[in-house]
Amino acid sequence: MSVFSTDFILGVSAWQLIRAAGLTSYMLLFLSTALGLLQSSRIMPKKSRPYIVDFHSSLSWLSLIAIFIHITALYFHKFIPFSITEILVPFTSDFKPLETGAGIIVLYFISILILSHILKRKFGFATWRAIHYLSYIGFFTALFHGFYVGTDSREPFVYGMYLTTAVIVALLSCIRWGLYLSRKGTRGVNIKEGQT
Repeated sequence: MSVFSTDFILGVSAWQLIRAAGLTSYMLLFLSTALGLLQSSRIMPKKSRPYIVDFHSSLSWLSLIAIFIHITALYFHKFIPFSITEILVPFTSDFKPLETGAGIIVLYFISILILSHILKRKFGFATWRAIHYLSYIGFFTALFHGFYVGTDSREPFVYGMYLTTAVIVALLSCIRWGLYLSRKGTRGVNIKEGQT
């Protein structure tokens, strides 16, 4: 029996749907994370920022939808069967419990991030920003899950995609925090000069 053709959903191989939805969700999460870093770095033109925020939010929603397609296909894929508990509760699966558990955690991370965006006014900016730091953990957890569970992770294109996206997010993170610390340092110097 082959993992590639055990079950079909609407005429599509369940395995193909699992991989397509998983990779799509990862790329949408990458784009959302990258846009979020660009926005918070304040290196984009001011006029474009509201559009970036909206696009960033839309990408998160689309990533979540792709995850639900991914886990639905997993439920119907019988070569490596997953129960509802194994799909929704981290580390309960017999198949690579750490790696599959990481994927489930990503589902909850993205859900929390979207919910915090919806309730931003109720949470307040400080709480919202603290919650949004989960996006770093969420992205690299998704990378870990996809790379170690994906059956095609060693294919040159997929491997290159994971490597390239990881490097881009790491570089944007360095730029974002470098600019933040630079602005904070400049602000501190200005305050001291104003007091003398």
